[in-house]
Amino acid sequence: SDGRTFRSPIGRTHSIKIDGLNPGQEYSYSITVGDLTSRTFTIKASPRTSHHSFKFAYSGDSRTGYVFSEKYMGVNPVPLEQVAAGAFYKGADFMLFGGDLFDGEGTSYRDYIQQAWAWKQITMGFWAQRPIFPVMGNHELLAYEWESLDDPDDNDPITIDKWPYDTESAEAAWADAFNLPMDGPEPSDPRRPSYKENVYTFQYGSSRFIVFNNEGYWKNYNEEPVGSIGQQVGGLPDAYILDDQIEWIRQQTEAADQDPNVKYIFYCAHGPFFPNAGHGEDAMWWSGNNNVRGYQYTDGEMQPFPKGMIEVRNEVAEIMHSSMKAVAFLGSDEHGYSRILISDEVPVGKMSDDLNGDGIIDYPESVNNPKVPDFEERTGSEPATPLETLRHPMWHVLDGGAGAPYYGEEPIPWADYYKRMPPSQRDKGYYFSAQYNYCIFDVQPDRVSLTVYDLQGGIIDHVDDLTAPKK
Repeated sequence: SDGRTFRSPIGRTHSIKIDGLNPGQEYSYSITVGDLTSRTFTIKASPRTSHHSFKFAYSGDSRTGYVFSEKYMGVNPVPLEQVAAGAFYKGADFMLFGGDLFDGEGTSYRDYIQQAWAWKQITMGFWAQRPIFPVMGNHELLAYEWESLDDPDDNDPITIDKWPYDTESAEAAWADAFNLPMDGPEPSDPRRPSYKENVYTFQYGSSRFIVFNNEGYWKNYNEEPVGSIGQQVGGLPDAYILDDQIEWIRQQTEAADQDPNVKYIFYCAHGPFFPNAGHGEDAMWWSGNNNVRGYQYTDGEMQPFPKGMIEVRNEVAEIMHSSMKAVAFLGSDEHGYSRILISDEVPVGKMSDDLNGDGIIDYPESVNNPKVPDFEERTGSEPATPLETLRHPMWHVLDGGAGAPYYGEEPIPWADYYKRMPPSQRDKGYYFSAQYNYCIFDVQPDRVSLTVYDLQGGIIDHVDDLTAPKK
């Protein structure tokens, strides 16, 4: 911590700065408040060099479902607690959590903070002794909602990030709820919310972790801003990333690539680049629709940002795949577990596939969302082509198995690359499971292995060396 103070509508929050720790050393601590003293906990400082091994856990999506889940202040507590306990038992030195911690999507700052408090209480058995780095997801939304002024019969309200952004937005509430690194970029337009604590990096041993925000930043849940309120504010659709954040990702990647103390790079954000189960019509694909983009009110009118969704997705993918050190992108949003090795041979789609110039990469009806009715461009088995500018293969691992309702696989241009494989072939193939689960990454000086566990400790998937495709 850095000794900051936080607003909290449910009580005073204390933050104590501790420095001067020796790398890799364990320390004991307790907390005394008045006449009460907690039990003694242990914490371990990060190792200094790439010669030290460590483990970290990854999971996401612990919000409640509409049915068949426990509900505690926006959190599904039983699987989340089991994920935290399992990660602790498996020896994880810290945990990354990929977003949608709680239901959120509300209008009350107090309710937002209370849901975050509940999440922290449920994970406290882990967090009291080992760090957790949460990621902002689309459900971490604090919003204004209005009925459409243009169409009174429209049942979908206008939903946009609350303002003033420095005190009432989702980004401000997130920063008050959690204490995270402060090295995110500055917004290129001062009218927009802050990136502080929802976009950040950290170093643990040999590895640099680059966390960005492609789901929770400056949300506007309308496909296009509508009504007088939305038109005067603007905002971003699901999974859109602005140039200021893209440039920051590029700079962080280049810095890590040139840093001799960094052996591996991991990226983390909530929204999938290459969805597999439940988000083919949004996330960073939107059924191939490059017309999806953010809007900003400028010079008296609503202006779209120049780049469309597919262009944004491919640009950020190119940055991540530019480094030999990049091991994996870790995402959530889809409620289950998927992994896929993305390379310049996988048909992920690019705008040259838009043969009729309508801004949409159309593909056969059997793998297309009904919102995109034009199937004229392609009718064969290759609905999209590979992106040749992906220089180095890299894993994309999606884990949203901490309590949200189950999703199933769906048709998508790269679906064949997500095929379920028998155990003897798992280190060569691709895998999917809809079970509650969590990932354990074992980072060694010469390799990074991945084991995925269900909540009973059974092994769902294992990859002996995620760096093998680069060797």
